[in-house]
Amino acid sequence: MTQWGAEFLRRQFLPTAATNSNFPEKIYISRQNASYRRVVNESEVVDFLLTLGFVCVWMEVMTFAEQVAMFAGAKVIVAPHGAGLTNTVFCESGTKVIEMFARQSVSINYWLIAELVGIDYYYLLGDGLDKYYFQRGEDKPPCNHPLYEDIYVNISRLGDI
Repeated sequence: MTQWGAEFLRRQFLPTAATNSNFPEKIYISRQNASYRRVVNESEVVDFLLTLGFVCVWMEVMTFAEQVAMFAGAKVIVAPHGAGLTNTVFCESGTKVIEMFARQSVSINYWLIAELVGIDYYYLLGDGLDKYYFQRGEDKPPCNHPLYEDIYVNISRLGDI
């Protein structure tokens, strides 16, 4: 993503998004229906975020225009690393984004977009999954790439951010 590219996308799609403001200002993007990079303790994460006024959303059921409008009006976005965060290019300056990663995989893609459009970017590294699966009496599923690893979110550290 370049500055020119970000500005182009904003010019092309934000004018129509401004007419639709029926979206929450605090959103959590779920990857519950994805085949990888899910938040394994998502119910805990959602329960915690609901107490702070967040609404859980699923990008795969929204049109592109709805996604643009939602991100344009969002004040705070919490999400595991995933393609849905590409829409941060449509956020207003000052929007806060918290991106969650598995312990061993960090990507700078959405930090770069945040820098280009002036949003406040934070990240959270998940805890290791071995203890989570051990406590459940389950084997940790194999993962063929670190960026596809599921994420265990430490609720206390999320609250600190």
